Amino acid sequence: ESWPGKQHRWHVDVENLRWPGVTAYIGLIGMDQHSTLKVMEGSQRIGRAPQAFGVDKDDARALAAAQETVPDSRIVSVPLSPGEFFLFDGLIWHGSHNTGTDKRLAMIAHYARPDARVQIPLGFDEPTRWHEWPPPCVLVRGEDRHRVNRMVLKPGGRR
Repeated sequence: ESWPGKQHRWHVDVENLRWPGVTAYIGLIGMDQHSTLKVMEGSQRIGRAPQAFGVDKDDARALAAAQETVPDSRIVSVPLSPGEFFLFDGLIWHGSHNTGTDKRLAMIAHYARPDARVQIPLGFDEPTRWHEWPPPCVLVRGEDRHRVNRMVLKPGGRR
């Protein structure tokens, strides 16, 4: 949820600093060019959060920090309308600044392989603290041979 004027700092999905994964950013309400997600192209190759470089909300500092490692990095606004989604590597630097006049609402889902023990972060600053309770996971395809996560049934009661 993002109110007009709300800014979400540049960050990576801290979960993906521990295990590889993909994030689905799903626009629900108030999505337009003034409220959309920004990503730092190429930054997934850096492997560290922007905060390790002293970056928070400033786009120019984020770009300069990313270009130290990935010279061709650039900031890209992801054009989304309500109901559309964007898939990205959780290690790509991303953030937003709702400069529009409407409230924005989006949903985020994470995907990881079944052999990755997923956890819920209790915060987003280093050192990351993790919730002791395992989150519910849905097996998207195949079989869970690893049994390291708490699997739940898919909607409709199917495995």
